[in-house]
Amino acid sequence: MADWQTIKNEYLTATQKPSYRKLAEKYGLNKDTIWRKAKDEDWDDQRRQHIDKTQTKILMSDIKQKVSSAEKLNEATEML
Repeated sequence: MADWQTIKNEYLTATQKPSYRKLAEKYGLNKDTIWRKAKDEDWDDQRRQHIDKTQTKILMSDIKQKVSSAEKLNEATEML
């Protein structure tokens, strides 16, 4: 029995989008089986959402860091 959650997670979270063929080889499945499952569950849309969410988290973290640095610089300037 295929571990679909593991296969799906790899597809959604891989830095470079894995091909169905590579996933099929890795997990001992037919690529068409993976393709059908991915199509039925709309993995491509879920992958885009995951990427968007990850990029948003990275950007927000960067913004928070820059704001913190600016606040510290402002405090130091006020002390002078």
